[in-house]
Amino acid sequence: LVTRSKGGLRLLDQHTKRETIISTLLPGNIGYWRLPSFTPEKSWGDLDVQLDQWNNTQDFQGIVLDLRSNSEIDNFSEYVGATQVAAFFARDHKVPFSMSGSLSIVPVISFHPTHPYHGPMVVLIDRDTGSAAEALAAYLKSQGALLVGQSSNGTGSVYDEKVLSTGQILLYEV
Repeated sequence: LVTRSKGGLRLLDQHTKRETIISTLLPGNIGYWRLPSFTPEKSWGDLDVQLDQWNNTQDFQGIVLDLRSNSEIDNFSEYVGATQVAAFFARDHKVPFSMSGSLSIVPVISFHPTHPYHGPMVVLIDRDTGSAAEALAAYLKSQGALLVGQSSNGTGSVYDEKVLSTGQILLYEV
């Protein structure tokens, strides 16, 4: 269960399970990655191999990244995951984006795709797309992706966490 307050605090159960990235090839040879969080079902390397195989298919049409309802809290691991996804589509091998403001985060990407994908891309967003996913969508748009859906929710805040004696995790906006 996730409990939220309007004052920039969130309380999570320590055992809250996050959904994983799911990928499949749709009819018409269109790749589809569902990213409800930035935790791959497979490893980043497996996703790299899969995207490379799709891209080397003669009639591969493009990829759809589904970021709808991805409003994971901007703790460091989610931000690093979003940066990792961005690396699959970056035009260079530098950090694709960083968050600035009162707290500046420059994540280290531990895995670089063999061949970043530069073909047609559609990014699905909705009003429940926020935080790191929102930053990723903006970055991908700057790389030529077409954003489709509703306006995102504008919750690009960064949170830090403290584990409480109850086992719950208190996330507070920094």
